Amino acid sequence: MLRRVITAKDGEKVLSLEYSLISKDWKLSKKSGKVLCLVPSDRSFIKVERFEEQNKKAVISRLKEYAKERFPESKMDFSIVQDRIYTAFCRDCDSCDYVELEPFALARLYQMYGKDGFVIDWGRRKTVFVEVRDGFLQSFRVVLRGGEYITQKLAESRGVSIKEAENMKRLEGLSLKEVEESVKEVLELSGYSFENKSVLLVGGGSKLKGLRALFSETLRFDLCEPEYAVCLGACLRELLKNPYPDFTKKELTQEDIKSLTISVGGLVLMFILSLYAIQRLYSVEELKEAQRAEFKKLFPREPMVSLHEQVKTKVSTGEEYKLTKLLLKSRESLKPGMKLYRFEYADGRLTLKGEADRELLRGLKLYSTKDTAGGRVEFEVRVP
Repeated sequence: MLRRVITAKDGEKVLSLEYSLISKDWKLSKKSGKVLCLVPSDRSFIKVERFEEQNKKAVISRLKEYAKERFPESKMDFSIVQDRIYTAFCRDCDSCDYVELEPFALARLYQMYGKDGFVIDWGRRKTVFVEVRDGFLQSFRVVLRGGEYITQKLAESRGVSIKEAENMKRLEGLSLKEVEESVKEVLELSGYSFENKSVLLVGGGSKLKGLRALFSETLRFDLCEPEYAVCLGACLRELLKNPYPDFTKKELTQEDIKSLTISVGGLVLMFILSLYAIQRLYSVEELKEAQRAEFKKLFPREPMVSLHEQVKTKVSTGEEYKLTKLLLKSRESLKPGMKLYRFEYADGRLTLKGEADRELLRGLKLYSTKDTAGGRVEFEVRVP
C-alpha cells in the first residue's frame, strides 16, 4: 500500500502524519516528510466574501486591486468554494516552499466534527478564535493574550514570582478568581458569543482546570496532544479536500507551455466534453480514473488539479482559441531557464508568474518584478 509522510512545523513544535494514498487512513509518525510551515494568525489576513455567479469576475478583479493597495508586500492567494471567495495574505512566509495559515488548519480540525461552532486555540502569547459554519471557516479573530498574560495577572495580584504563579495556575485553574477573570476577559475581547454554541478547545491552555465549564458544549479532542492540534490540522490538508488558499507554486516548464499552446484549444476541451457526454455510462470513480489517466498522457509534467481545473472552469465556449493565441504571444516574454509556477486566465487576460535571475529578465516585457530573499526576481507576464 502506497504511504507518504507529511510534516507540519509551528515554531518549535513539529508533528508528522503517515498516511495511505489509497485508503486515506493515517497515524502519527516520528518520520519526516514534506514540510508545511504554519503562519501564525497574527501574520495572516483572511477575507471571506460571498458572490453571485454573474458578478464573480468583477469580485475577483476587485479583490486583486484590494490586495495591491492594502498588502503590497504580502503573499496572496485565493480560492472559490461554492458561493464564497477566500482571499488570503501572509507576511514573512517566503522562507518555506509550502505554507498553511493557522486559521485554515484550525477550521479543518473542526470540520471533522460536522457541526457549526468555534475552535479556540489557547496559546502561550495569544488566543485564536475560528468560527466554522456549514463546514467552512466563516471568520477568525486573534487576541494577543494567552497563558503568559494570565500567569502575569495572577503573579501581580498575589505578589508572587512568575514561576510560583504558573504552578498555582496549573494546580488550581479557574478556581482562582484572578485566573477566571483573565480567561473571561480574553473571551470577551474576541467579540464572539459562545452561548449555546459547540466549542473545540485546543492548545496548551485548553488543559486549564475549569475552562470547559464556561461553555455549554465542548467537543472531545484526543487525536493528539492539544499543543500540536494546529499542526495536525495542517497535515490533514493532504488527506481532506482543501477548500482554502494554499499558496502552492505549481511550476510550468517551457515544454508544458508549448504543449498547452498546441493542445489546450482542442484536446483538453474535447476530452472534457466527451467525458461529460458519456458520464452516465460510468460510475463517478471510473470516470475520474479515466480522466486522470488521459490528462497525464497529455501533460505528464503538469500537476493535474492546477491546470485541469483552471482550463475547465476559466475557459468558456468561444474563448479557447483566444487562450491559445495568448499562450503563443506569451512566449515572447519567456526564456529557457526561467521558472514558471502559476498560470491564470481570467477576463480575457493570460497571466504567467514565476522567478528567474535578474540577468535573464533583461530586455523582456514584464508587467511587474519583485526581488526575493534568495537573490532571484519574481516576475509577472500579462497578455495582453
